[in-house]
Amino acid sequence: MDDFDLHLLEVDQGVIEGQILVSGTVIAAFICNGRVAGRVASISRLHLDGAGPNTLGARRLHRAMVWLMDALDVDEIVVEGGQCVTGAAKGPAGTGPRTQARLSFKREST
Repeated sequence: MDDFDLHLLEVDQGVIEGQILVSGTVIAAFICNGRVAGRVASISRLHLDGAGPNTLGARRLHRAMVWLMDALDVDEIVVEGGQCVTGAAKGPAGTGPRTQARLSFKREST
């Protein structure tokens, strides 16, 4: 298991900017819109910038969402699809960037 951390650099008027670090090295940076309603946080317009395809991976993405749930004191985070603009997930020819599916991360029951 790697030494994982997430730093929030700025939270201003619903815009969240931060970095994801492994062993003290930044592996990805992100910016998104966020809002909290009750026990659910919604993230939209997420832009994630890593060193290359799958830099973060599913396991680290899940860990980042658990960290954020704890920081925001919520039980669920819904990520409303951001656009793929890096070419990693192109839409059909001539249609431009593809919009990602909606993802939901829920706190595990204990």
